[in-house]
Amino acid sequence: MFCASPRLDALSPTTPRCAGTRAQCWMLSGTRSLRMSSPPAPRTRRVSFPKVRIWEIPNDGLKKNMTEAVLELYGHSRRVGIIEWHPTANNILFSSGYDYKILIWNLDDGEAVKMIDCHTDVILCMSFNTDGSLLATTCKDKKLRVLEPRSGRVLQAATCKNHKMTRVVFLGNMKRLLTTGVSKWNTRQIALWDQVGMAVLVVCAAKGI
Repeated sequence: MFCASPRLDALSPTTPRCAGTRAQCWMLSGTRSLRMSSPPAPRTRRVSFPKVRIWEIPNDGLKKNMTEAVLELYGHSRRVGIIEWHPTANNILFSSGYDYKILIWNLDDGEAVKMIDCHTDVILCMSFNTDGSLLATTCKDKKLRVLEPRSGRVLQAATCKNHKMTRVVFLGNMKRLLTTGVSKWNTRQIALWDQVGMAVLVVCAAKGI
């Protein structure tokens, strides 16, 4: 389950605001929540690797400022852009970076258990179906992919010459995918896809997305 960051008073205790944070999300597990942040490697001569930081929020809420992450995950060679929890597996986290890779993390031991290396450019969006058996991605190479997360195998891939995709989401159990993006003329669009045949059913111009 995901939740938006709560609105906090200026004097309320907070988790650290990491410089250059690229992505964050929350997970509720019982009464515990975890926060992920992923700062990019600084542009200095000193070697520094991108990391995903895990913050554990106390059950009774924040009483003081948090300064130490409970876990730091190293594995990407370039900055991390997206992080997503697996919807059904406990403590399994997916991260994608500007190294074009997806890493699957087991937070029980803090290790990457699998790497998915099938993208040829930066991944723009990741989205799970309801039971977590499928993962859809959009990529800067203009392809929409449906993967099997457990094996990392690409089950389906498709493009649409009149629709450059940026975001994707499964529409429940309807065997449909919805993408947002732009046309060749930068008109904002939404597109409905048939998940089985990966064919575009409808492309519509849209305002305000």
